Amino acid sequence: MASIGKREVMTSPFNGVARGAIELVEATPERRAFLDCPVRYLLAAVMYLCLIAPASQAKPLPIETAFDRGYRMRPELSTRLSPDGQWLSYCTWVVPAAGIQTGPQRYSATGLPEGTEGTKLHVLDHENGQSFPIGEPGSSCFNPSWSHDGRTLAFLSDAGGEVGLWVQAVPKGRPRRLGRVVVVPQFWGEDHPLWLPGDRSLLVGVKPVKVLSEPVVEPKVFLNEKAPPAFSPIDQKQRVEIVKVDLDTGYSSTILSGEAYFTNGATLSSKGLLSVTRKTLATNAVTSETLLVDPSSGKILQVIPKASDGSWHPSREEFYTVAEGQLQRCWPVISPRAWKASQYWFSSDRSSLWLLDGGTLSRVMGRTAETYHIPSSFVNVSLLSDEHKTAIESQGRPLLTARLKDTDERCLLRATDESVEILQKGYFKLGALAFPIDDNGGFLSLYQDPNTAPEYYRFSPVGQRGRPLTAESGELGDFAGEIRQLDLTVDDKTVRCPVLLPAENLISYPPPAVCFIYGGSRTGRAVEEYAGGGQPSFPASVFLSRGYAVVYLDTPLNPASDQSVVLRELWQVVQPQLDAVVKSGWVDEHNINLLGQSFGGYSTAAVLTQSADRFAAGVAIAGIYDPGSAYGWLNQRGISPWKDWADGYLKLNVTPFAPTGAERYTANSPYYHAAEIETPLLLLHGELDDGCPVGNAGMMYLALSTLDSPTELAIYPTAGHIILNWSPPLAKDAVERILLFLNTHRR
Repeated sequence: MASIGKREVMTSPFNGVARGAIELVEATPERRAFLDCPVRYLLAAVMYLCLIAPASQAKPLPIETAFDRGYRMRPELSTRLSPDGQWLSYCTWVVPAAGIQTGPQRYSATGLPEGTEGTKLHVLDHENGQSFPIGEPGSSCFNPSWSHDGRTLAFLSDAGGEVGLWVQAVPKGRPRRLGRVVVVPQFWGEDHPLWLPGDRSLLVGVKPVKVLSEPVVEPKVFLNEKAPPAFSPIDQKQRVEIVKVDLDTGYSSTILSGEAYFTNGATLSSKGLLSVTRKTLATNAVTSETLLVDPSSGKILQVIPKASDGSWHPSREEFYTVAEGQLQRCWPVISPRAWKASQYWFSSDRSSLWLLDGGTLSRVMGRTAETYHIPSSFVNVSLLSDEHKTAIESQGRPLLTARLKDTDERCLLRATDESVEILQKGYFKLGALAFPIDDNGGFLSLYQDPNTAPEYYRFSPVGQRGRPLTAESGELGDFAGEIRQLDLTVDDKTVRCPVLLPAENLISYPPPAVCFIYGGSRTGRAVEEYAGGGQPSFPASVFLSRGYAVVYLDTPLNPASDQSVVLRELWQVVQPQLDAVVKSGWVDEHNINLLGQSFGGYSTAAVLTQSADRFAAGVAIAGIYDPGSAYGWLNQRGISPWKDWADGYLKLNVTPFAPTGAERYTANSPYYHAAEIETPLLLLHGELDDGCPVGNAGMMYLALSTLDSPTELAIYPTAGHIILNWSPPLAKDAVERILLFLNTHRR
């Protein structure tokens, strides 16, 4: 049985009906696209254009705009408020013309981590809305850090062909590089330059000297023996030495060298003590520990093993960590007691700690504590805070974010006497960080919802949103209509399936639908993002703005067992959702399509082996289709991703060459069940994909074409795993090909 809830999201008038702007794409040898019937595609395009010509007054969102504007903000690389509260730094991102080009270790030729190419740094006066760019034109700039006086911004940039440390005075200075140190940005993007007290020098992680002298080309050696513990290829690439760089001269002096240090999450205390991660090779594993260091001497003051979420107090020389669910002060002396907490923050006046443990929020002041009960109807609870873990407070009470368990809606909460109150509720998404802009609880943060592209806003103490402070996304349009939700119980599992309808004036009743799938996960969280988010690795707005509804399938999988057959399990959980969507009448039951990327590509092909002709068409992007052959594939980094993922995703817990292995892998292989696929299937794959072997796409295509099943394969040169990172022409071609394929097989 399914209980169906209907929820509305803001809508805006938008004239006309857009059912899909399709451009016929020539199948060139360079693209290596194989079409089963070109004439059929041409006729479908002509019929389609004739169908919509009289009625279309509103234009669908251009594909280039959807990619360029809908994903422009990069908050994880940029968002910092100057200490005086005037200037906000933020990053935008546009995919370079050649796409994201990274080598086997996921770094570019200039030393940029994957995903940072094309980032542009900006500074905004959030009072008057004026902004200006930072850094040299044409370079990638990211990871900013404000001086203590708020007058100078330090940042990383690849201007000149290598990543260096740069500074620029705000608002009218010119960028300049400090010295010639070669900075090693960390892969996860939390390694901002650190200003020492006095603003005359900075700490940064640079390439170790011994690495600089190593040969550029080395053989990949594989030994058939149990190897000793070793750093991962990414850790090998991003290990650093810590140096101090003088602001005036650019001269650098080494603080820490000779071991494996990592600046991800490195921080300074108010008086300039450094916390940094060190990894060591133990007998059986790689161990990680936190070091507290005096930069003036390089002396290690304390080693904290197995620490996580370590932070300096904003104004006192105290360092806190969480280990095994316990918060403890580790410097200057280890506190005699620990507090039970999974998360912690500092109060805005720096006098106390906020601790979160399950459904209990506590304010600890010395030996006393205030306790607030968070009802069990809320999940994913966290406090709004800045990069220093300082909480945003309104009327002396912290602001929190959470989800309603029953609806998955986001809530902005404020602690009240012993509990919390809801200030705002709905489908929206705030940035990971928030910054106070007054003493009453007003704050600044990134915001988006189904009809609002990501932009920075000022919020009142009760969460009311003001005007956008930036205009990076531009006027994209209100393409999202109502959010309707299906709640079902399938084999004792709770399944939640949101359906995002296009805006009222874009709908042809009932609208066709695209179902997003990624086995073992809940895709519906993307419904709170602009125009349906980008779960399939490209903007869902290209569907909504063309009149498609988007269905987010929820696909929990059973625990691993000797009998696990994920092909059947996926269909067993998808079928009730599909039946409920059809029964609801919200979409055209004859034109429901299935689409997934990566393991979602596998999931798409797997479901189609079981679903007969329930779907009009399927699109599988960058997937694997034969787990056995994928198990034995080594990528450019010398690893076999599916050797581990066979257990993690497919729950096989057996090798293909074990006594029962071949049978288990064959049972879970869409390739070996290709004869059971009755639905037209489009396969897209990047030739340089290092997560899923492109050869698997070729196998699936050859199987289906041999069986005379309607299929198409497009392999994209120079392209990797994620369409969003492809060069704009290739990404546009891929989305056009998807739209044309869906329209061609429209019933």
